Amino acid sequence: MPTVACPACGKSVTLPDPPTAAAYSCPHCRNPVPSPAPPGAARRTPASKPEAFDFDGESDGDEPDEPASRPRQGSRRPPTNPLGDFLTFRWMITPLVIQIVFWLGVIGCIGFGGRTVVESFDAGGAGQKKPSVPLLAMGLVIATVGPLMVRIYCELLIIFFKIHDELKEANDRTRYRR
Repeated sequence: MPTVACPACGKSVTLPDPPTAAAYSCPHCRNPVPSPAPPGAARRTPASKPEAFDFDGESDGDEPDEPASRPRQGSRRPPTNPLGDFLTFRWMITPLVIQIVFWLGVIGCIGFGGRTVVESFDAGGAGQKKPSVPLLAMGLVIATVGPLMVRIYCELLIIFFKIHDELKEANDRTRYRR
C-alpha cells in the first residue's frame, strides 16, 4: 500500500493499492490528499487557482483580504443538538445505564459476599461461635468472582454498542470522503 504525505498537515497517509480514487481525505486533518499517479502515466497538474483569500485576483498586498463566511464543504458532520440527538436516538443512553448497572452489581456482590462471610461466623446459632467453612468460602467466592462475572456480562452488552459506533464511523468516513 503506498504511503504519501498529506500536503496540508505533512503526516503520512496510507492509500489502498491500487488507488481507486483521484483523491482521498487525510484522517488527521480531513484535507484532500491526491493519489499517486500509476507508474508510467503522466501526472496531470490541476489548473492554477487564485489564493484562498485573494478575492480581487491581485496579489499586490494593497489590503488584507478576509475569508468569505460560508460553511466548510466536506465537514464530518454538521453540528447537532444534544437534545435532538437524544430524541432521535442518535445518542444512545443504554451504555451509560449498563455502566451504572455494572457498579451496582459490583457493590451488590461485595456486599452480599461480605454479609455471607459475617453470617458464616454466626452459623452455629444460639450463641455458639463455631464458624461455617462452606458458608465462609461461598461468601469469599461471591465477593471476588461476582464482580468479575458482572463485568463480563456488561462487556458482552457493551460490545453491541461498540460495533454500532465503529460501523457508524466507517459509514461517515465513506460518506464524507472527498
